Amino acid sequence: MLTHTPATSRPNERTVHAGEHSAENVAQRLAVLAQALAADAGNIQAWLQLAGLVDSLEERRFCLSRVLQIDPHNTTAHHELAALPEQVRPRPPADGQCSDAACCVFPGCAAAKSMASYCREHWRAVYRRVAAPVTVPAAPTHHEMLSASSLAERLHVPTAAVLAICTELGWMERGELGWRLTQTGQSLGGLQLYHPQSGVPYVHWPASLLDHPALPRQLLAARGKSTAPNSQGQLALREQQPATLRTADGHLVRASGELAVDNWLFHAGLVHAYERLVPIEVEAYADFYLPTGRIYIEYWGRERSQEYMATTATKRALYAQHHLSLAVVLDDHLSALDACLPVLLAQFGLKV
Repeated sequence: MLTHTPATSRPNERTVHAGEHSAENVAQRLAVLAQALAADAGNIQAWLQLAGLVDSLEERRFCLSRVLQIDPHNTTAHHELAALPEQVRPRPPADGQCSDAACCVFPGCAAAKSMASYCREHWRAVYRRVAAPVTVPAAPTHHEMLSASSLAERLHVPTAAVLAICTELGWMERGELGWRLTQTGQSLGGLQLYHPQSGVPYVHWPASLLDHPALPRQLLAARGKSTAPNSQGQLALREQQPATLRTADGHLVRASGELAVDNWLFHAGLVHAYERLVPIEVEAYADFYLPTGRIYIEYWGRERSQEYMATTATKRALYAQHHLSLAVVLDDHLSALDACLPVLLAQFGLKV
């Protein structure tokens, strides 16, 4: 039977949700969920929200199991179900709003029941599309997944640093509320989760992320320590062509084309970094990086040797493989950067 504890008796809840569990608020939310599920029994978000409102573990398992019947791959339901004790059996949600035994027991409903304990509409909402008992596939357990604060503890850095690094690496992004998993983050095994009461999104990571080569390099960069390339090829390249050309904002660059691009970015008011470490498994550097929009810019000159062409093709493939935004500036663009660069950046949503 559903019971609701007043917000004032939950001292651990955040202040921002202090009024979320008032009796009036809960009744309103239950009524909305009841209407949504009666109209569409496959409404995943409604079932997830209902799972967050119920206090009974049995009712919570029922709601989460319904989600998996509709979407067997729903990571939120898998993760939340894995946290429930195995002996808990699913039980349809009901509240004590109606004292009459003839009333429908679905949350927020006071209509007369006509089938089992429900009115006809809510019986369909609860039991429609149920073809077989729910079998919950294996899901990662809590100890196999790490929150940002757990990652920070393992890495001995503040949580804010981990959030910044994961964002910088393109593994997740900040939304209006909470954090959203990116396509790259999902490929690394990240889980997109939602707070059951507030619906605020957050991300958990597999422990294997601690072994990702880009993570320690990014930590060193964040701490202001050297991340110089260790490959002899890149060292030789820098020795052969030292950075001696000073740009308008004080950078030292290696080629006249890079000088033109850097000066254009400076005069356009775009914050940028030169020779930025690319956050991928192999060690690679981009000519320029724009934090706004997380865009990498490569200047590739007129050289057309077989070795040079193979290098640029490999680099382009790496950007595509890791879903990184790449704008390529060629020598033909240098005479018309005012026309070319805004177009190149606009394709990634950055308007200049």
